[in-house]
Parts: sequence; structure tokens; C-alpha cells
Amino acid sequence: ALAALAAGLPPAAEAQPAGPTLTGKRFSSTAGNSNTPEGGTESSGWYFYNDLIEAELTFSEAVTVIGSPYLELTIGPKTRIAGYHSGSGSSKLLFQYRVQAGDYDANGAAIPQNALKLNYGSISGDSGYLVLNEARSPTELADASQHKVDGSEGNLHPQYANTRGDEQVYDIGVPIPEFTLPAASPGNGALTYSAHFSPIGPCSSAGGSSGSSGGAGGSSSPTNLRDWMIYTPPGPSDTHGGKISAAPGDTPGTFKTPTAGMRGCLTMTVQDSDADESDIDQHHYTLTITVKFDYDIDNDGLIEVSKLNRLDAIRYDLNGDGAQGTVSDTDWAKYTAAFADAMPGMGCPDTAADTDTLPGPCTGYELTANLDFDTDDDGQTYTETGGVITGDAGDAYYNGGAGWNPIGGFTATLDGQGHTIANLFIKWEDSTTVERSAAHGLFASIYGKVENLGLLNARISVSRKPGKDGAKTHSFVAPLAGRNSGEVSGSYATGAVSVLVLPGVSDREGPILNVGGLIGKNHGRGTVAGSYAAVSVTATGRAGAPNNDTFKVGGLVGGNDGEITAAYATGALKVTRGRFTGGLVGQNRGEITASYAAGLVTAANPVGGLVGSGSGSAGDSYWDTGTTGQSASIGGVGKTTRQLQTPTNTPPYTGIYANWKLDIDGDTTTGDASGKDDIWDFGTGHQYPVLKDPSLNDEQQQQQIKQQRRNFPVADNWGAPAVGDPVWATAPASANWQWQRETAGVWSDITSATTTAATTSAYIAAAADVGQRLRAVAAYTEGGISRTLTTANTGAVAAASAAANIAQLTPTVGSAALHHRLDPAAGIAAANIHRWRWLRCSTAAISGTTCVIAASSAEGRAAASYTPAAADVGQYLQAQVYYAAGDAGQTWTRAWGPVLGPVIAAPAAPPTSGPSGG
Repeated sequence: ALAALAAGLPPAAEAQPAGPTLTGKRFSSTAGNSNTPEGGTESSGWYFYNDLIEAELTFSEAVTVIGSPYLELTIGPKTRIAGYHSGSGSSKLLFQYRVQAGDYDANGAAIPQNALKLNYGSISGDSGYLVLNEARSPTELADASQHKVDGSEGNLHPQYANTRGDEQVYDIGVPIPEFTLPAASPGNGALTYSAHFSPIGPCSSAGGSSGSSGGAGGSSSPTNLRDWMIYTPPGPSDTHGGKISAAPGDTPGTFKTPTAGMRGCLTMTVQDSDADESDIDQHHYTLTITVKFDYDIDNDGLIEVSKLNRLDAIRYDLNGDGAQGTVSDTDWAKYTAAFADAMPGMGCPDTAADTDTLPGPCTGYELTANLDFDTDDDGQTYTETGGVITGDAGDAYYNGGAGWNPIGGFTATLDGQGHTIANLFIKWEDSTTVERSAAHGLFASIYGKVENLGLLNARISVSRKPGKDGAKTHSFVAPLAGRNSGEVSGSYATGAVSVLVLPGVSDREGPILNVGGLIGKNHGRGTVAGSYAAVSVTATGRAGAPNNDTFKVGGLVGGNDGEITAAYATGALKVTRGRFTGGLVGQNRGEITASYAAGLVTAANPVGGLVGSGSGSAGDSYWDTGTTGQSASIGGVGKTTRQLQTPTNTPPYTGIYANWKLDIDGDTTTGDASGKDDIWDFGTGHQYPVLKDPSLNDEQQQQQIKQQRRNFPVADNWGAPAVGDPVWATAPASANWQWQRETAGVWSDITSATTTAATTSAYIAAAADVGQRLRAVAAYTEGGISRTLTTANTGAVAAASAAANIAQLTPTVGSAALHHRLDPAAGIAAANIHRWRWLRCSTAAISGTTCVIAASSAEGRAAASYTPAAADVGQYLQAQVYYAAGDAGQTWTRAWGPVLGPVIAAPAAPPTSGPSGG
């Protein structure tokens, strides 16, 4: 895989059959043409300074280009880079190189063997990915006599009087001074000037008459010099061709105060006024104006991303250096337009000798604000009717209903700084031409670093076809990235992902789909640390082909060949007619450390609470045997909910979590004074461990922990309730509740057990529940985002308890505290007690329909007392305790004391004597 990456080959393509092949190379430009303003031809066979050399590659089929591949050219002893320009979607790709000063080759330029480089991108066709190796590349194109090169500055085609001015570079907001123009060749008539400004791209030394395209950026207005600047003709003793300065109303002596986005060529044509059109009567003068694009306000080398269009522009600068590189002029214009409001002095200082690489060098990006794809603020980025999902047409990234186009091949850094991106929506369906490999997420592929980023309410829907003629197809689907070969840390996702395999031409070879709550496939070089996902994932294979559609589905990562450290997943997974499903990872061939899974897993074999399949390791990692519904896993250790939810009297990093303080900061020690290794918050006895983030301040950290804990609504009866017992659940906000009963491993709604718009909900265990487990589902809206959370399961419901032989006492309001006494023979240690609870009931029958909780103790209390209050008058009281006998299997047992009551009011206070009178 490392060799594949070095060659620019996508990791997954390394072991795949080869796709399209290179069948031909040729120089498609003619030497001399690019300096002929009227499009004439020359037969000199020489390219001169600033001429454009174009090379064309032909493939065996139509291909799609992702990223920025390039072609190496040999010019004399030097190797030059021709950047990809156009042709994606056809069988011919065009590459361009502009002759630089110092280029010289009297034998002619050449295209060497293996000249094509993918540059971490890809070229693919119907048959798969292009695989580059010597055996599959055509012979090199040797020195060509019609493609000689002489890049000496000023060595332009002698038929014309051409001049290329010095490169002019200006900071944003600094006015450009007036220019003195060279004298024109003498003509028979009065001289006239015209001009064209091409706002982007490298300059061509071609001139042209008024209105010609001039530079490489295409035509733009104004084209007449007088529209935007003043031309002052030369005086009788002047040897120059005149001067240009600001148009009326601008600062005298200057013109065109630069703004971000003004990079390009000012091409002026000086021509006489007669009609002979003699070549020597024309003088073409090219002036390159470059304005620095400065985006780094805090000068930390990371470009600020504060808007969605800047996030989208990342795709045009994947290495995050703020420089154009091999990106096409059209795409670079889109990039600079996204930063049009950049302010002066924002950083990314220029340290490069070649000003074409301005501004550089930054190394990536940082979020400076929360972003939201719901740009029309109507509360949705998609609609779903009758099972058909489509994007919201009112949003900026509607994209015809397909939503966000993933950013591919990201090699830089993105630091979210604790910010979030909400309501990401992606819908993708296989086209008629089945794509060999496809990746979907905020990023298609990560080769760099993404950290401290949250994705809220992401929704991804992918429909996949099986391959043709026995060829497998591959998909990588997850909110953050389809594929990761870099570093992901301090990041999380909430939302839903659904994947469907469509009927195809062959049922023999189904697709391979890596689907996760955060990352689809974590490759061998990839690391995921300090991250989590609360994403529901559904994957459905084709009927009749259960063993051909391979799903590697995990609550966090679908397929893992790399490292996962200090991470967890809580989303529900449901896989129908597919394989390899795990609460954390679907297939693990890498290493998992100090992680856990707590989401429901519903799938056919092989399936696991933590890992579905694989040969990798899972040290100090766990899954909840109750909430996942799974008793086995390929790696990890199964624990009950109580075992995972650390009691308050247990110190952190002890017991099953003793090895969870790791060397996070990389200083070879754990638990050091920096505090950066202390990344877990273990909460209370009703909470799972959640992640801290040392990069966040205290306020941000508390917000993040609060957000994470919302993924775990609480069921307030952790034992095995009996018929007639009330079972409570709570959610973070007012919710619509539905209670469910498990029968033969299948959960179904208890129709009558609903609560509307409530923060808490109670259910009374009934005779139909005996032997079954119970849970509650809460659906609520918070911050404009819809959420659905599921509680942990209760134990199996027991039959109603007998109420005979109860000793009844009659407490009085305000009397001494009541104490519940356990039979000393029970031998229950305080550490094994989960919770004490006092019930207030309207009758002595103590049925669930007549009782509420009057008081509830903290966990681990050996005894609990209760003092009757005014609200208890006429009511009955009973103490209950939940404990684990012997603390071995952690199976909850409930014991209760006698029924006390009815409670009587406190006696009236005796009257006081009035003052004595005389």
C-alpha cells in the first residue's frame, strides 16, 4: 500500500484488476502558433519564451479524472511539469506547460517513459482504475524536431515587436502606480492603444487587437483602455510609447487598487491607424499583475474557513498552501472568489523565489465558525417521501438533489477548533455506467490530518450496483470521510447513513461496501483517535444474493486496517442480507485500543458487539452486551451496562478502564502533568465514559461533553422489574416516547405505551411483558436538529410479587426518618448496591399504576432514609433497593421493605398564650 501511495495510486486500487490503459501520446500544439495574434501558422518548429506546449494522452476508454494528475516533459536536461487541463469524460486528456526562461532543447521536447503521475488523484473508466507501471505504458515519445524549445527571455517570434513586462506583485489595497509603455514600431498612421485584462491564470505573451482574449483566462470586460485608465501619448522628445494611469475619479497617478482575486494579465496592443495591417506596425506589450491572496489572519499557517463557499473551495487547493499549483485557471478563479473578502496582512507569507507560487506557504485550514448546509434556514436539507430521498432545492448546495460533492484526495490539515458542520447531505446513485470505486462523505479521501471537528445531523444515502462481468465494485461511505489514510482525531458525527445495493446485471459478484458512522475505510496508514460517532447505519443487500453483497459496517469505522484509539460508537446498526457487522468496526485487520460500542446491532452472521470479523487486535476494548443485543464479538470483551457506566465512587482509570490513560501527547509517558493524556470523562453511575478534548477551553469542553452525553438517555429501572412496577426514562429535551418490548430477539412497539412532548416517561410492566426486556425510544428536536435516542434495556420482567405477610406501620409527617432494613443473611455489600428508592402509592397494593417515586438515593449507598412530608398524607410508602448479589454476573436483584402507611398529618402545634393584660 505504501508503494501504491508513493506512485499516486489510490490504496484500494492496489489489489484491483487494471482498468483503462494508455494507448497514445502526442504533442497537440504547433510550435509558433501561440505567438501569432491572428491565429496564423508558422513552420519554424520552435517554442519561445512563454509559449504554451500542449500534450495529449489517449486512453482505451473514456476516463474520469479526480484530483490533479500531471505529465512530465523532458526539455534538454530539465524535467518540466505539464498540468492536467481538460478532457475528463472523454478518452483524451490535455496537459499544458508554458515555456520558462532558461528552457532550451534544440533536438525537441520529449515525453519520457512513465511520464504520467496521478499526484494522489485517480483516472478511472468503466473497467476500473488506471494502474501505472512500465508494462502497461506505451513507448516514450522521443525528441521531436518540430517541438524545439528556446526560452531565452525576449526571444519572441521575430516577425512581431513583442515585449513582456516585469512581473508586478502587489498587496491587497495597495494602488498600482502608473506605467511607462515601450515605444511602438513606427507606422504610417497615428498610434492607437487598446487593452484587455485577463483576471486569472498565467499570461500569454500573445497580444491581439482590441477585444481579443489576450491572457489565458478568457475574455473579460473592459477591453478598451479608455474604459478604466487614461493613456497619455508620448511628447515630442519622449522615447517611450506613452503612459497609463488611473481613470477619472481614481487616485491621480495610479490605477486599479488591487482586490483579492485580481491575478492575471494586462495585455496592451499598440497599432497604427492605417489599414495596411503590416505586422511590423503592431507592438504587443504583456504586463503580468499578481495580487497576493492572504487568508491566514492569525499567521499560524492555517487558512481561515468561515463560510461554506470556503469549505467548498478546499477542493481546489488540496495541500492547503494557498497557491495555484497545477489547478486549472477556471478552478483557481473559483478558489480565489471564495476568499474575496480577505483582509490585508492576513499571513501566508511568500517565501518562494518563484512568484507564481504566491502566496504560500500555508499548510492547511482551520474552521473559525460553525457552518450549516441548511442555507435557507427552513430546518431541512433533504426531504424523504415514500422512501425516496432528495435534497432541499432551497439550499445552496442542492446540486440537483444530490447535495454535497465530496472533497477528494485531501493532503493538508483541517483543524475544526471545536466547531461543527451541520446538516451535511449527500445522495448518490450509480449511473448507467457502473463506477468501479466511489467514496462519499465530507471528504472522499483523507491523506492529511482532520482534527477537532464535529458533524451534526449528517444524512448520506447511497445506492450501489454490482459490477459487470464478474468485476467487483467498491464503495466507501461515512459522514466525515469515505476513506482515511491520514490522521483523524478529536472528531465526531451524528446523523444517519443508508446504503442500498440495486439489482444488477450479475448476481454472482456483489459490491464491497465499507460503511461507518465516522469513516468508511481506515487504511493501513490511517489513524482514528479520541473520536466518536452517534450515527444510525442501515445497509440492505439484494434479495437472493446474501453472500455476494459484502458490507463491512461499523458504528465508527466500516473496515479498519489501521489504528483506532480511544473511540466509541453509540449508533444503531441494521444490516439486511449482508455480512461483517460490528458495533464499533465491521471488519478489523488493524489495531483497536481503549474503545467501546454501545449501539444496537441487528444483522446476520458474522456479527459482533464490537467487531464483526477480522484478524486484528482489540485491547482494553468493550461492548455493551445489553444495548448492542450481542453476546459475542471478534475481539474485545463484553460488559453489562452497569460495568461500563462507572459508579461515582470509583476513581477514574481504574477497574476495566485502568489502561485507558494513554500517551496521547506523544511524550512517551502516560498521565503526565500536562493533562493531555487525561482525555476521558467517566461521568456518573448512569453514564458511559465520554471524551474530553485538550484543545478546547473549559466552556467548549463542557458543551462538548454535554452534547455527547445526550446520546445516552437514561432508563431509571436497571434491574428486572416485576409486573406492576413503574419503569422510568428521561431524555435531554421534551420528547415523543414509545416503549418497546423484545420478543424472540425482535423489538416491537407497545402500542398503548406512548408519552407525548415530555422530558420523562413511565411505563408500568404488564403480564404480557413477563420474561421479556423493555426499553424506550425518544424522538425530540434540539437546536433545530431532529434526534432519536434509545435507552438501555431492562432485565427480563418478572411475575407480580405477593403482597401477603406485610407488616404495616403508620408514619407521621415530620417524624423520625424511616429506614429500610435488609435481612442480614443477604450479606449485601455496600459496593454492590446500585440504588435505593422510596415509592409513594395511593393504595397499599403498591401497583405501578398507583405509585410515584418520592425519593431516590445516590448509587452505592448501603442504606437510605426518608422523612415523610406533607405530600405523603393519606399515601403509602415502600423502600426498594437494587443490588447485584455477589457482584459476579452483575444481574440486578430487587428487594423491598414493608408497606408503611397511610401517612398521617403532623399534630397541630399547641396554641400559644397571648400577652397578659392588666
